[in-house]
This record gives sequence, C-alpha cells and structure tokens, in this order.
Amino acid sequence: MPVVVAAKAALHNAMLAAGVRKADLTKRLNIAPTLADRLLSMRHQTRIEQIENALAALGQKLVVDVTQ
Repeated sequence: MPVVVAAKAALHNAMLAAGVRKADLTKRLNIAPTLADRLLSMRHQTRIEQIENALAALGQKLVVDVTQ
C-alpha cells in the first residue's frame, strides 16, 4: 500500500476517533473545504507533509517504519 494512502487512512481513523468532522478539520487547518476534500480523497495526489500537518492538528504524529 502506498505511504500516502496509508497516511490518509490514518487521518480518517484519527478523525473518527476524535469525533472531528471535515468542517472541523478545515477550521483547524485554516483551509478551504475543497482542499479538505482533496486531502481526504484517496483518488487525489496529496503531499505527505499536508497529511502530516492534518494529523498534527488532531494531536497525532505520522511515523513511517521500514522493515525487511
């Protein structure tokens, strides 16, 4: 699974766990609703830094682990 897809899934899960709606996320990140749609869309290319910032706004930290 691509890192960006896994990170977006983690963002969705963090939002559900925190009870944060998309509208709440747009306010926390100070972004337009259309940007939040793109951030959460699995079909849209998103820079990993943007997802990392969104997770940080939810009190989460993105950690990537590489194993053999």
